[in-house]
Amino acid sequence: MAGKGGKGQLAAKTAARTTAAADVGKEKKNTAVTRSSRAGIQFPVGRIHQHLKMRIAAHGRVGATAAVYTAAILE
Repeated sequence: MAGKGGKGQLAAKTAARTTAAADVGKEKKNTAVTRSSRAGIQFPVGRIHQHLKMRIAAHGRVGATAAVYTAAILE
């Protein structure tokens, strides 16, 4: 790490070992994965799904993959 008072390499390695030993029995928290990244596209699938739900008359029900297909076509 350069600048702004980062720890030395030796201290970082020691800290990594102690935190790894402490996390043996704990579950790791999953980070959020967007539907766009799952589909491998750039368009925002969640936002397209939101707009599709606003335009539909049947109580806002839209299929789960409808937004993915729409985003793929637009891309």
